[in-house]
Amino acid sequence: DSGTDLGHPFLDADADRANHWSWYLAAGAADPDYCDVTSGDEVQWVDDLQGHGTHVMGIVASEGSSLYPQYLGMAYGVDKTVHLKAGWLNCATGRASMWWSDMMWVVDRALQHHDELRPSYGTDVFLDDVDGFNLSYGGTTTSDDPAGGQFWDAVIDDYSNMVVTISA
Repeated sequence: DSGTDLGHPFLDADADRANHWSWYLAAGAADPDYCDVTSGDEVQWVDDLQGHGTHVMGIVASEGSSLYPQYLGMAYGVDKTVHLKAGWLNCATGRASMWWSDMMWVVDRALQHHDELRPSYGTDVFLDDVDGFNLSYGGTTTSDDPAGGQFWDAVIDDYSNMVVTISA
């Protein structure tokens, strides 16, 4: 997705929420509309510069806050979450953009190399496999069976117990 604001009060990684993990990729940095709005580079920035990823993570894993303890995510209490950032801020539109190849790459890395997933803090590794995916990016296609659809068909076929949700 477009990243996650790990400092958001509903997702804050304090002592009670130490299992929100992060890993990112934004190879789309070669795109002419890619925004480099951080002091470094969004390629090295897990944070959500657009807002969409944080919104989606809140739906999934919100733990509420001291002011709003009742606002819990659908998977409240989940042990770990992984933020597979493939989206980036598009300077031309002000919205998130993503290359489908980046999405495929981070999903493949999470499935095949979960030992390389690292938290946004500390030096521990994930040491677990991924149990589900959510993709909430949309787009247009001129094909009835695009490469992204074929990719997810293969993931679901190879990992029959995997929960996969994709927005229409």
